[in-house]
Amino acid sequence: MISVIDIGTNTILMLTAEIVSPGVLRVVDDHHEIARLGRGVDASRVILPVAFDRL
Repeated sequence: MISVIDIGTNTILMLTAEIVSPGVLRVVDDHHEIARLGRGVDASRVILPVAFDRL
């Protein structure tokens, strides 16, 4: 099995797949959360500590 996590400014994506054969994957789980880590970044250019509390 292999999992990949993508943490973006607004969403967190996780995909877990089983390796069936070389080059062939079967998706086991596909999950997403809207974390809005980037809220307020435009004004401050910094991800605020309160955003990390939403993780």
